[in-house]
Amino acid sequence: MGRLAVAAVLLLPRAALACPMCFGGIDNPTLGRAFNIGLFMLMGSTFGLLVAGITWLVRIERRRMAADAIHFSRLRESGAE
Repeated sequence: MGRLAVAAVLLLPRAALACPMCFGGIDNPTLGRAFNIGLFMLMGSTFGLLVAGITWLVRIERRRMAADAIHFSRLRESGAE
């Protein structure tokens, strides 16, 4: 399997190893639009993961505060502080 991959890389033309951006292919409006869509998708997924992580942390903190409030109210009711 490894030899086949090496042979494929060596036998392909050099132009196939580089993307169109390397050769100034941004003049094509379709390629430019695809580049922008890819960039926004990457930024959107990063932003979405950050928001999900922050939301999870806030949720955990609120649950901890609620559990503390219940615990301290039970302690006050029992008179053991």
